Amino acid sequence: MSLGRAIALGTEVLSKPLVDVTVEKSNISCKLRLLLFPYNITLQTSFGTSHSQSDTRQNALALIIIYPTEENVGACYGVAEAGLPPKKKNVYEADINDLKTYFQNFLNTLIAFTTATADNYSDSNDQNQLRGQQTPLLFEGLEDLFHKKPMDIFFEMTDDKVKSLPVKTFKLLFNALDYCEENNDTAKPFIRCGKSLVESLIFDCYGKFSNTLVGNFFAIPNEKPSHQTFYTAAMNPEIDEIVKAAIFGYKHTENLKIKLNSDVELTRNILNRLNSANGLFVDSNDDKNSFSGVGGTVRKNWSIDANCSWTPEICKQMLSEVLHKYKDRIYMVEQPFPVDFLQMGAETLESWKNVKQEYNKHGILFFADESMRNAVDVKKLAPFVDGVNIKF
Repeated sequence: MSLGRAIALGTEVLSKPLVDVTVEKSNISCKLRLLLFPYNITLQTSFGTSHSQSDTRQNALALIIIYPTEENVGACYGVAEAGLPPKKKNVYEADINDLKTYFQNFLNTLIAFTTATADNYSDSNDQNQLRGQQTPLLFEGLEDLFHKKPMDIFFEMTDDKVKSLPVKTFKLLFNALDYCEENNDTAKPFIRCGKSLVESLIFDCYGKFSNTLVGNFFAIPNEKPSHQTFYTAAMNPEIDEIVKAAIFGYKHTENLKIKLNSDVELTRNILNRLNSANGLFVDSNDDKNSFSGVGGTVRKNWSIDANCSWTPEICKQMLSEVLHKYKDRIYMVEQPFPVDFLQMGAETLESWKNVKQEYNKHGILFFADESMRNAVDVKKLAPFVDGVNIKF
């Protein structure tokens, strides 16, 4: 389907692009077209968390097209979406206009790099080391992190002698992403969201180009059943709608993320309804993660997502009054603490450490989500959590 046809079919959903830039072919890059769309979504049911409730959402959808160098070869494309919930400081920090700014900055740098490198290109590596043009830092540290290099993409993206024009194009895209000066200003909170969008866009396109799953670029091991995709049952004024969403999600994954706030009685009612709902049981046993329950076999496949809304005292109350009953269903509790809890006093930190230990005694893991912002945070969070969420 053509881009124009796709837009015509969904003018209310995918409206006119905010950014639409074509970079012509050069001796170091294929012809490129990059677009950024407002992606307007009307939700079937209200989507709620502990801090917001919405019936509509304006996300961002990015598209890249790399045109072929041969007549009998089709174009390669990549697509990426950025979810843009209502802004919340230190959690959700970007809206569509922020991402428009980021995308334009990235494209300006890409065009500058393309022009400068093409004009100064030679076979001598020394002559091609323009200021700011370095080997991308994207793969720095991956060998230690995964105990082996992701060989194919690592060498393709860091080999100075690469001759393939499409691979040169991907190198150029990563360079523009990493070395765009305007997008490396840490005072701008939206840069993390912008970089995630563009990085995902490039990787999606490269995955199609190389016929490789994105996870395989980084030698990420195969998922365990308990680590697979979770479907989110968001908060809703009507518990029936939460149950309906959970049953719908079960058609796609057995793992369920349940959004909650700090209301203990509401939590009791929601979990009771989900636990007794028909259609939320598996048919086969898993020797580690399944047990017999009312209505069929159930698994340790719930994630309780508190979205920063609990205190240590609420955690203890939730566990003693509600969650202990479902300890054989709950795999983890996500982000019960405030996003900036590491900056709190020693007494509060000790309380969070004790709460984590108490949950662990009941077989429930603690995970960080919003507090996990970059790799540096992992070591800081380690005393307080069993794991972190990484989104890409």
